[in-house]
Amino acid sequence: IEKRVEKYFLNDLDNEIKLVTSHRQVIDDKGKELRHIYSTVRLFEEDTIIEGTELANRVIVDQKNYIGEPTTVLFRKNDLQEPYGIFDKRRYLCNV
Repeated sequence: IEKRVEKYFLNDLDNEIKLVTSHRQVIDDKGKELRHIYSTVRLFEEDTIIEGTELANRVIVDQKNYIGEPTTVLFRKNDLQEPYGIFDKRRYLCNV
């Protein structure tokens, strides 16, 4: 988390980066890495900055959650248009 905050948010002086996420690796109960499934295959092999519309198009076309769960994603709280967990003025527990 520290690496992502420092590398992306602290060095982004123009506040252009809105979302930072990372690759997810599924493990078993002993911590052994499991084989990737369709939804956990890497989008890129190295750290990459991608335009939001390009990422959104890839999510839709590939039908794959490249962004990850809320616990995988970093964003600036002041970039939210509504409080976290609220969409269209309604609370959504599935988003939190």
